[in-house]
Amino acid sequence: MKRPTAAETSAEGSAPAKGDLFLLTPLLWEMLTTDKWEDGAKRERSSILLVCDGGTAKVWLNDKATGRTAWASGESFDAALLSLEQAIETNSVPWRRADGNRFRKGGNKS
Repeated sequence: MKRPTAAETSAEGSAPAKGDLFLLTPLLWEMLTTDKWEDGAKRERSSILLVCDGGTAKVWLNDKATGRTAWASGESFDAALLSLEQAIETNSVPWRRADGNRFRKGGNKS
């Protein structure tokens, strides 16, 4: 097996091609691919994990830039991704701190 070069294993660089999966989720796509804040400061990109748990599709969003995570689920991955997109759009994502604790109402950390 050939060892990958540093460039092949680097997490930095350009974002992947959008493809069809994220056509209906532009806010989620923005979280996954934007590497700069509005003020131009560097931002760590978010990541997602897709999980099939029995008959339920689940999506885990890791907002690395702010240290928070959230889950969404649905009968399909499309439904789970759309649920997450809607939560982002309405500012109602059920965020948890990356350490597993919930945020208190009003945005204060517990």
